[in-house]
Amino acid sequence: MNCGVGGIPQRMLTLTVRGLERDSFVTRTVFPTIPPRVDYELTPLGHSLLIPIQHLGNWALQNIALIEDAQRRFDQASGRDAAASGSERLQMTNEYGPALLASARTIPADAAGLTEAAAILRGGGIVAFPTETVYGLAADATSEAAVARIYAAKARPDFNPLIAHVASLEAALEQGRFSVEAQRLAKTFWPGPLTLVVPLAPGATVCTATRAGLQNIALRVPIHPVALGLIAAAGRPLAAPSANRSGRVSPVTAAHVAADLSGAIDLILDGGRCPRGLESTVISCLEGPPRLLRPGAIARKDIEAVLGLALASPSGPIAIHSPGMLASHYAPRAKLRLDAKALEISEAGLDFGGIFGKRKNVLDLSASRDLKEAAANLFAYLHDLDALGLARIAVAPIPREGLGEAINDRLARAAAPRGRSDVGFDG
Repeated sequence: MNCGVGGIPQRMLTLTVRGLERDSFVTRTVFPTIPPRVDYELTPLGHSLLIPIQHLGNWALQNIALIEDAQRRFDQASGRDAAASGSERLQMTNEYGPALLASARTIPADAAGLTEAAAILRGGGIVAFPTETVYGLAADATSEAAVARIYAAKARPDFNPLIAHVASLEAALEQGRFSVEAQRLAKTFWPGPLTLVVPLAPGATVCTATRAGLQNIALRVPIHPVALGLIAAAGRPLAAPSANRSGRVSPVTAAHVAADLSGAIDLILDGGRCPRGLESTVISCLEGPPRLLRPGAIARKDIEAVLGLALASPSGPIAIHSPGMLASHYAPRAKLRLDAKALEISEAGLDFGGIFGKRKNVLDLSASRDLKEAAANLFAYLHDLDALGLARIAVAPIPREGLGEAINDRLARAAAPRGRSDVGFDG
């Protein structure tokens, strides 16, 4: 533990690159990329990088390939057996337990898996787990240090709040103050894919980092048995955004999580593919009538039917009260061309209703034009098409009613320009 600015404790990680001299490839190639707030020193073991935990995700995950390449060059130059020395070459220690650059294990989401995952969470670790919507990345929502690991692993901006997942409405009432409308929605749709943003309750235990410093809180009771089992086993609220690097396509399988975050988290619980495949709908119940902040797995019309009134929609710039409100989001590496009527040369195709026909590199969200089926397939098919390595994905027009509103919202954010400030944002 080192002291940060103003004497505030700053949690540090130490990465030791063994056996490298000061004028080595790593000093010439890797060290110039290190952020100003990361220091390093030459030790008898090699170079040690002292990394504040909140900067780990942005730097270490982007540059570990450079470090590994430096190690390979060192091994070749010195005649060392790279395979035999692999366990000694890269060493990362931290005060939370397993090394953050070790590959996360994927285990079945059975009783033994839940027990192990809950122990990791109680110890300040982070675990990926399935929900009915997408895979989430969980941490103890009452621990500032644990939640900081989510932001670091995802390279997520700390002004973007997280959803706190609880086991019941009763547990939610301990964290937030519910209006009549909020209680009506909770009783109708919980457990399920609805997130409610409400004022913070007196005595709430969910920490400031989970709420991004706001005096309101985003709460959800999931319906997936693994998610509910993990919350119960951990015995505390769980902060859990989607389990992917910020800005990338949300994961709906354990394999998607492993491909994106394996080097940054402690464990992955494999509970199969997420059935809804689309994130929760987010409703603000703060001031005035309830507002739709993010369309999702529950359609606007179903919520309005329960409330007996039309949901207000944000107009103009508004404060970020929940995940999923940033412009660039859910993006594959390939660029998207929306509302495409036909495929162009060298494009992959995300079809709906057979517009593109049965062709190579085309996946149809729903040949029968079923929006529920299309929502369930959306992120899985974006992952599959992106893996083809083509520069662009053409997306067929999708109706905007019902779940189509949420599908089009995700596609529009995925297609948005990816400026420097957008990198890392997610919901």
